[in-house]
Amino acid sequence: MAAIDSLSRKEQRGIAFLMVAPSIAEAARQAGISPRTFRRWLQRTDFKQAMTESAQAAYLATIRRGQAASEQALDTLVEVLADHEVPANTRVAAARAILDLAVRRGELDEVSDRVDKVAGILEESMNASTDQKINDFVDRFQGTSH
Repeated sequence: MAAIDSLSRKEQRGIAFLMVAPSIAEAARQAGISPRTFRRWLQRTDFKQAMTESAQAAYLATIRRGQAASEQALDTLVEVLADHEVPANTRVAAARAILDLAVRRGELDEVSDRVDKVAGILEESMNASTDQKINDFVDRFQGTSH
């Protein structure tokens, strides 16, 4: 069960306004709840957990929307690049955007590989003594930074 399900409708409504308002005072005003009540709620573990889960859900929904739109955006860039009736400077801008995306993807893949390697090194060293773990990690990590 999600943490928000354990809250009252008024508390759930408060979280909804807190997610979009620029301040507690503004969220309180919009929700018809006193700022003092909001501050009291924010001290509670269950309310903070519900806020965290709500923020994470909103963030993931935004990421999913962006991912869905990114395919269409890339298709548009490719169409602009291929359309010889489009001004050259616009086609060049599309080409740069496509290349920039490709480079960023390559960089992300490289970082991901390095993080995986570091995680593997840490996992391997878990059975060693603390000093040995630190020395092994430093030695191995320095070997991955080239």
